Amino acid sequence: MLKLATSTEFGSSDILTRDKADIADVVIASQPQTFMGGRLVNPSRERDWDQRRRAAYMDLLSYYARLNVFEMTLEKLLSERSNQMRDRKIYKKRLGELHAELVMFEDRMILVQDEHDKCEQMLKVRSVAQRKHDEAVTQLMDAQGGYDGAVETR
Repeated sequence: MLKLATSTEFGSSDILTRDKADIADVVIASQPQTFMGGRLVNPSRERDWDQRRRAAYMDLLSYYARLNVFEMTLEKLLSERSNQMRDRKIYKKRLGELHAELVMFEDRMILVQDEHDKCEQMLKVRSVAQRKHDEAVTQLMDAQGGYDGAVETR
């Protein structure tokens, strides 16, 4: 390939051999060999120049396409970040509100627990009083029955 790139087959006025300082460009530019009619031939100077220009144009288009994709991805990531920061701010605010409510509910639960303990004590006292009342009623019924029996026998 180097031999082909440095050969004078194309003449000294060829666009590929004008600048011998950049030999890599000459090597790359001289490679588009094609099969025409079943045999390997070197393309003409005009065709090679046209292919180089088209390749450079396509490279430029693909560069700008990649740049656009990068910018779109960057914009998408920035918008997602701003959404995440907004959600974070909302969650942080709500968490602060819930913490304040938690303190109030803890105080309220202490009051409810105290009232529950008082009610439990009252129910115990009531059950004891009810049991004593029931015992007194049964004793009264027994006494009433004995009194009725004594009155009848008299």
